[in-house]
Amino acid sequence: MASTGEKKVNGRKRSLLVDTLGLPLRICVHAANLTEHEGLECVLTEVGPFLPHLTLIWADQGYRGDISEWVKDEYGLTLEIVAKEPGQQGFK
Repeated sequence: MASTGEKKVNGRKRSLLVDTLGLPLRICVHAANLTEHEGLECVLTEVGPFLPHLTLIWADQGYRGDISEWVKDEYGLTLEIVAKEPGQQGFK
């Protein structure tokens, strides 16, 4: 799962790749003006050799659009956008 957000420090954003238990696999801290696409690229860079069995990434709606095709072409991974349930707060 990928997550970008928690902008509690001005000018910084954290992009995370976590497993299904929420344990961090990779974390990138970068400038807050980077897009989700750029944050995801930071997180996925060099992940392949360390996570050879990774095939699917769940992400929130901030990753909609052609980014799914880019992830498939660039990394051979499937990016699945998970819609929020009515009234849901945060990413689950």
